[in-house]
Amino acid sequence: MSITLTREEYVEYMLMGHEDDYPVSTDQAAQELKRMGYGATETRLNYYVKQGRVTPGRDGGRNLKWYPKDIEAAAAILEEEDIFAPEALMNRLLGVSYGQRMKALWDAWKALENEFPGQLSVNANADYFVMHVHPPRMAHDGWVEFTPCEDILKQLKAGRPAARMSRVKPIAVRKDEIEAE
Repeated sequence: MSITLTREEYVEYMLMGHEDDYPVSTDQAAQELKRMGYGATETRLNYYVKQGRVTPGRDGGRNLKWYPKDIEAAAAILEEEDIFAPEALMNRLLGVSYGQRMKALWDAWKALENEFPGQLSVNANADYFVMHVHPPRMAHDGWVEFTPCEDILKQLKAGRPAARMSRVKPIAVRKDEIEAE
């Protein structure tokens, strides 16, 4: 069980099967690592470079050029040092694989999309689902499944596009706004 995404899972679930363009900047490398489940920051990556633990190329000047092999090397260091993003720590706590959780979300999204064509946005939105966690038992890893929220199903059945469902009414914070409601 891996609490982070592998490169293949990252490309499949986060990039919808389309590889990023490389090389990337240090900031972009840190963002990619965060989406994979690591607690990367630009400062931390620069520190690893200064230590010589990661050796991305340069663009002829001071800017670093990060390729997948460099990002994977940084991921290995972050894993070794137990530096993870909150989402990965949630996976650890629940005892589930990040890749399996993302696959379950995409499968649920595709099923909902097939049931209500044209009413959902392109990106899978976990807010539309209830996540059911089946904890690890003995030699078996935990696993996750998603079912649509009842209010989401109700709105989709009424023919309202899901993109409009995520709008939150602002909360009144001033006395005159409260009285106006």
